Amino acid sequence: MRDGRAGTLVATHAAVIAMLVAGACGAQHQGAEALALARDGQTGYRIAVAPDASAAERTAARELAAYLGKATDAEFAVGEPAEASGKVVIAVGPGAAKAMAPNLDLSKTGPTGLGDDGIVIKTVGTNLVLTGAEGSKRGTLYAVYEFLERVVGVRWWTHTEEFVPSRPTLTVGPLDARYKPPFLYREVFSWGMVQEERQWGYDDSDAAVQDWAQAEFAARLRNNGHGTSMPASLGGCYMPLGWCHTFYPFLPPDRYFKDHPEWYSEINGKRVGEHAQLCMTNDEMLAEFSRNVLTAIRKQPQLGMVVVTMNDWGGNCQCAKCKAMDEAEGSAMGSLLYGVNKVAEAVEKEFPEILVATHAYIYARKPPKTIRPRDNVLVWLCVIERSAPQPIDSDENRRLMEDLQGWAKAAPRLFIWDYTMNMSGPLTPHPNWQVFGPDFRNYRDHNAVGVFCEGESVSLTDFAALKVYLMAHLLWDPSQDEQALINDFLTGYYGTAAPALREAMRVFQQQVAKERLTWHQGPDAAWLDLPAMSRLTELFGQAERAVANDPVATTRVRRARLSLDHQWLQGYSLYRAQTERQKTPFLGPTAPPAAAADLAQRVRADMATWIPGAMTRGIPAFMGLSFDGYLDKLAKLATSATKVGPLPEAFRDTPRDRIIDMDEALVAVYPEAGATIIEDPRAANGLAILVPKRPQASWGAQAWTRHFGVLGGFGKYHVYAVVRCELQTDTGAAFVGGVYDYANRKGLGAVSFPIGKPAPPLTPEQVDANPEIRFATIRSGAPVTDGEYHVYDFGTYDLPHGDISVWVGSTTGDMFVDRFVFVREP
Repeated sequence: MRDGRAGTLVATHAAVIAMLVAGACGAQHQGAEALALARDGQTGYRIAVAPDASAAERTAARELAAYLGKATDAEFAVGEPAEASGKVVIAVGPGAAKAMAPNLDLSKTGPTGLGDDGIVIKTVGTNLVLTGAEGSKRGTLYAVYEFLERVVGVRWWTHTEEFVPSRPTLTVGPLDARYKPPFLYREVFSWGMVQEERQWGYDDSDAAVQDWAQAEFAARLRNNGHGTSMPASLGGCYMPLGWCHTFYPFLPPDRYFKDHPEWYSEINGKRVGEHAQLCMTNDEMLAEFSRNVLTAIRKQPQLGMVVVTMNDWGGNCQCAKCKAMDEAEGSAMGSLLYGVNKVAEAVEKEFPEILVATHAYIYARKPPKTIRPRDNVLVWLCVIERSAPQPIDSDENRRLMEDLQGWAKAAPRLFIWDYTMNMSGPLTPHPNWQVFGPDFRNYRDHNAVGVFCEGESVSLTDFAALKVYLMAHLLWDPSQDEQALINDFLTGYYGTAAPALREAMRVFQQQVAKERLTWHQGPDAAWLDLPAMSRLTELFGQAERAVANDPVATTRVRRARLSLDHQWLQGYSLYRAQTERQKTPFLGPTAPPAAAADLAQRVRADMATWIPGAMTRGIPAFMGLSFDGYLDKLAKLATSATKVGPLPEAFRDTPRDRIIDMDEALVAVYPEAGATIIEDPRAANGLAILVPKRPQASWGAQAWTRHFGVLGGFGKYHVYAVVRCELQTDTGAAFVGGVYDYANRKGLGAVSFPIGKPAPPLTPEQVDANPEIRFATIRSGAPVTDGEYHVYDFGTYDLPHGDISVWVGSTTGDMFVDRFVFVREP
C-alpha cells in the first residue's frame, strides 16, 4: 500500500550502497547516460528471465514487475530473453544476464564467488542486470530487493506495512555493484518474520507456508534463518537438523538410561538421567549418539547442518575423566568439544559436506586451551549473559568479549547467538537499538559468519518494528550507518512525529546507559525514574499531536508508546508515591483501571493483526502466562493501585514517615510459582496475593528493597508480613518466610510459623508494658491457628541496598498475602 510518507534514501559507508544511491540520484542529471526505465507512466523495458530459471528467480522477476508497476504506473512485461530481442531489457537471474553479457563473472565459489546470497547490479549499455551467482539460491531475489529499496525507494517497514514512492518517470545512472554479505546466516527471530520454530527440518513447498506476508517480509529484508517457513520460491532458508539442545532428543534417557547410566552425567558421585547432560568422554555413548545422528541426516541430507549440543540447563558430567579433561582445558567445553569432534568425525566419513554445530553456552562458553573444533564443526557462541544496553566490547560485557576473541582464533566456523529482547517483559521498554551496529561489526571483525538474534517474536515493546528493520539491514550489511537507518525509518514510518520520537529514543537510551538489563529482566522497567517517565509522556504527546490528522501515523505512534503506558501501570504506586513526596505534577494515568483496559484493547488489536494466536498461547516470557493472562494480572494491579487499604491496627502509633507499606501493587508476584492476585474480601483493600500450597515452599510473593530509595530510604528495618493461611493439616509449618540478600548471595534470616493452638490472650497490662507485642497477634515462632489475617514478625534487618528480597511460601495449605510492612528503626 502507499501510505503517503516517503522514506529518504539511506546514506551508508558501504561502497556498493553508495554507488547505488549515487546512480539513483545522479541519473536525473545525466541525460543520455541515464536509463529511462519509465517516462510519464510508460515503459519500453521488458523483464527477461531464462526459461530454466529457478523458482526464486521467477519470483524475483514477478516482484520487480509488481513494484516497478506500483511506483511508475507502467506495465513491465515478463518474458524469456528471446522474446525481448531488439528491446531494452532488465535481465533478472544468471541465465538472462549471461544471454546479455556472456563474460559477466557470476561464479558462486572461488576467490570472487558470490555464494548463495551475493548480488550483481549492473548497467550494460541501455540494459540493466539484476542477478545472483549461477546456481545460487537467493542472490537474484536479493539483487531485485536491493535495487527496489536503494534505487527505486521502496520500503518494507513491517510484514503488513510498506511504502512505494510515486515515480512515473524513473531513470537510473550507470550502475556496477557486486556485493556478498559477510554473514551467510542472518536471522532476526522477531515478530513479522517468525511463523514457527522448527527443530527437525521443514517442507519448502509453497503449500507449507503458514503466513505469506511474514515469509515475503523476511525475504525482502534478506533474512534466511530457520524461524520463517521460507519456500523454495523465496530462496529457501537455513534449517539446521535439530536446531538446539539435542543431547536428549538424540539419546533419550527413557530409552537408554536404564541399561546405560554411564552414558549420562555423573553428579555428586551418582549418574543422573533427569535434568542432566551426557558423559561426553564415553566413547561407547558417542558411537551410539553418532549412529542416531547419521540416521537422522540420511532422512534430510539437504539441510546441510546438524546440531549436537547440550540441554538447556546445567548438570554437566563430573566423572573423573570429564572432570580431568575440563580442568586441563580450563573450561567445561573441553569434554563437550571432545565428544562433538568424535561425532563430527563419524559424520564426515559419510557426509563430508555436512556441518556439525554445537553451542558455546552457559557452563561451556569459554574456549578450551588446546582442543580445537574439527573443520566440519561450527561453534555457535551464545552470549545470553550479556547486558543489553551496552555493546559486546564494553566493560559490562568484558567476559563475553574475551570469549568472542578466543573463539575467533579457535573456531574454523563461528556463529553468534545474540539476545535482543527481555523475555520476561514483552511489553516492557528494552532500549538496545544503539548496540546493533557496533555489535554486528564486532562479530564480523571476529570472523563470525552467521548471527541469530533471538528477539521479540511475541512482543510489542518499544519501537519493536524499528528494531526488526534495523537488525535485518545491519545483518545484511553491517557497515551501514545505523543512525541513518534509524532516521530513515523514523521519518518514513512516523512522518512528522519523527523529531519527538527521536528525542524519546534519546531519553530511553540516556536512562539505560549505565543499567544492566538482561534477557530475563522482568516486566518492571524500574530504571525509568519519574522525571524520565514525565519527559517521555510529554514527547509521545507531542508526537501524537504532530500526526493528529493522519490516522495511520497516529496508530503507529500509539503502538510505539505501548511500553511507556505499560510502565506507568507497572510502577503506578511507586511513581505516585514519588510525586507526593517530591510535590511534583503527576503525568501518569488518572484512572489506572481505565488505562489498563485501553492498553489491553490496543494490545489485543495489534496482536490479532501482527502476531495471530499469541494472546492465548502460553508464553514463557510472562513466566507461564499467556498475553491474556498477563493483561488480566495487569488489570488487577491497576485496580489495586486505586484501592489502598488501611494499615493494621498494630501500626496505629507508628509515625507514618517510618513505614514503607507494600501491597500487591508493589510486591513481585511469580506466576511460575503458582502465585496470583485474587479478590479477597478479608484483605484490607479487597485484593490479596494467593501463594498456593507446594511440596517445597516457593518464593511466590517477594517484597524487594529496590524501591526503598524512593519510598523511604535504605537502613535498618523491622519486617512484617500480613498473612492468612487456610490450614489443611494439624501439624507442620503453616508458612515460612525469610530475607535474602541477592547481591551477596546469602540469607539474612528465615522464620517458620507452626500450626498449633492459640497463644493465651494478652492482658492490657502486658500490652502496655511491652507495646512491641501488638505488632503481631501471633509472634514469630508462635502457632498459626485460624484463617484470618494477622501481622507476623520476621525480625529486624539491615537493608542497605536494593537487591534484597523478603519472601514467603507455604507447604501445608494455601496462604494469602495482604502486604509487607517495613518499619524503620529510630
